[in-house]
Amino acid sequence: TLKVQADGSGFLGNNRIAWDTSGNLIFKSNLETSDMDEVIVAGPSRVAIGSNGIEMFDASSNKRVDINTDGTFTFGNYAGGQGVYYNGSVFDFLGQIHAEDIVAGGTITGNTFKTAVSGDRIELSLSSKEARWYKGADASPFVSIGVENPADPNMIYANYKPPSGYTGSPSSIYA
Repeated sequence: TLKVQADGSGFLGNNRIAWDTSGNLIFKSNLETSDMDEVIVAGPSRVAIGSNGIEMFDASSNKRVDINTDGTFTFGNYAGGQGVYYNGSVFDFLGQIHAEDIVAGGTITGNTFKTAVSGDRIELSLSSKEARWYKGADASPFVSIGVENPADPNMIYANYKPPSGYTGSPSSIYA
């Protein structure tokens, strides 16, 4: 079936292929092609579908999505330090990860871990070799333990400073 309206819009194939008055083509079914390197353009952005997988580019021609037929993929601006990369066995996240609940069956690695960005939280730092506990909006920890002298990792300390609204005396222990 072919129908062309007076305004220039119309359709083919029982309205499965249609176009509007601006010439935008609409497929309401599967699109098959014999060419394995197709490019779909939507405004200044584009999607390339080829024998290696799918690539998506933003309006500035920066690749933002790369899904390969071998199962590897990249999302975001990975080369610019923000994005997700999967090489077939390891996920690599550049930038911040926000998660409500993380369940790990193995080891989680990194330089600093925080249970929250601010407020009540615990921070573990590889670079300072410290664990710190924070209460409320206090900017400094009320409990901290760590290595006193990086040159002598056997020299450790523990500090306690009561948070706002709590009683107790500040104390420090060095061993």
